[in-house]
Amino acid sequence: MADTSNWVIQCDNCGKEYDIPKDIPTKIEDMEGTEQLVLKVSPKCPYCYTINSRLAKHMS
Repeated sequence: MADTSNWVIQCDNCGKEYDIPKDIPTKIEDMEGTEQLVLKVSPKCPYCYTINSRLAKHMS
């Protein structure tokens, strides 16, 4: 499992950011020369309960 400390999920519906759930396996993939954290399952937003993209957002 990849280090998720610098990554968050941004909800596709409400736009709020939340931490990656600890029980979801993750991996780092190279996407067109950029590292991208990919979750093995789609996470559910804890605020509006929308199922979101498996791609995480890197915090700067």
